[in-house]
Amino acid sequence: MPQALFRTLLLLLAVMGAAAPAQARLIGVAIGVSHYADARLVRAALPGAAVDAEAVDAALKTHGAAAGDAILLTGADATAPAIRSAIGHLVATASTGDRVVIYLSGHGAQIPARRGDPGEPDDLDEMFLAADAAPWNAATHSLPGAVKDDEFGGWIDQLRAKGASVWFVVDACNGGGLARGAALDATARVFDPALLGLPAALRGGRSDASGLADASPMAGAGKLVTFYAAPAGGIAWERPLAQDSGPPIRRGVFTWSLLRALGGVRAEANFLTLAAATDEQRRTLGPPGGPAWIGGDLDQPMLFAGSGVDLLSHARAASAAPVRLRMAVGPAGTTCPGVDPDPAMLASPPSAALHITGCRRVMVDLQSSAAVPVTLRPWYRDASGSYVALAGTGGVTLAPGGAGRFGFTVTDHDPDTGQALPSGTEYLLLIADDGSQGAMVVPLMTGN
Repeated sequence: MPQALFRTLLLLLAVMGAAAPAQARLIGVAIGVSHYADARLVRAALPGAAVDAEAVDAALKTHGAAAGDAILLTGADATAPAIRSAIGHLVATASTGDRVVIYLSGHGAQIPARRGDPGEPDDLDEMFLAADAAPWNAATHSLPGAVKDDEFGGWIDQLRAKGASVWFVVDACNGGGLARGAALDATARVFDPALLGLPAALRGGRSDASGLADASPMAGAGKLVTFYAAPAGGIAWERPLAQDSGPPIRRGVFTWSLLRALGGVRAEANFLTLAAATDEQRRTLGPPGGPAWIGGDLDQPMLFAGSGVDLLSHARAASAAPVRLRMAVGPAGTTCPGVDPDPAMLASPPSAALHITGCRRVMVDLQSSAAVPVTLRPWYRDASGSYVALAGTGGVTLAPGGAGRFGFTVTDHDPDTGQALPSGTEYLLLIADDGSQGAMVVPLMTGN
């Protein structure tokens, strides 16, 4: 199943949520698989994965996790049974308001899903390879020593059902083949399927962006935020990187950047701000590497801690942004993402809320009237009160007097199951990075 039941789906473009209870614990598990017991996987070693997990474990404790509430698994200890036991312990001991971090560093793999699995719209299962990974078992259609996306999704569902919020962080990728960047001694964290005799993963159907966080939609439950070093089929990298002291050591580019950002952003920042700061840190390194693949309740305060302001309330209270907005809505369809509207249809939004049914593409055209650059972060607030970030970590930056355009899809039904989503008033919000540059609020109506 997809990682979250989003009403809006970002397609074209390339503060803060409810406070956590004062006594909420920070708990988590950091898993780093650098080496494998199977001799065939010697050349798949990732020395930086264990270092990454150790650094994340230290960061959890720095941010308030008690020693007994942060579990670290590296080396020969990071087996599939140990991973299941550690995360099972989190599930068993978590309670309402707890803040949970599940961190994975190592190799991922993709295999064809079992025929008829309704939770895999792309016909693929994502797997995380533990230290005891072994060759593919065709008779049982299984990969020994691997933990499946359904398992991670089940644990996340159980945690959220108990009222705990989950931050799921993965520094791995699912691509095939091994590559090296000789100039920088950079290693792609990709796994050659032939090493364990994995069957070819033929992609089909609608792409599933959930990756390893194969969780269910859960209205009213704990929140879920996902950070991936790369999207499915993308590449995560590790290379020698500077430390606070001593010579450079091999680290995951994404994890190194994330921890640098975590230590530098303001305490009241939300997850989208943290993702943007992570990308800024990554860019200081130069290539290779790309921005994190992020999703979920990104409006929530970082680590689900501290007080926050609802984005809609914040946008309504802000001054008007120095931007003119025009919109166009494509024709209604039964399948997502829908059909792009004709740009000739762009017009100022009507005074009353637009009424949208079916699955429709929305095009937004922006024209700045400011004398300085303006960066806007588009958000969509659905009828259930959930927010989706529409432009990744970068937002939409307009030069003085300049223009910009982005698009998204609005749907009144779950694209996977066809079930109706909550209907009512929804909002497109554009909030400037600099609060003095204001915000914009555009209401929409969905459903019957």
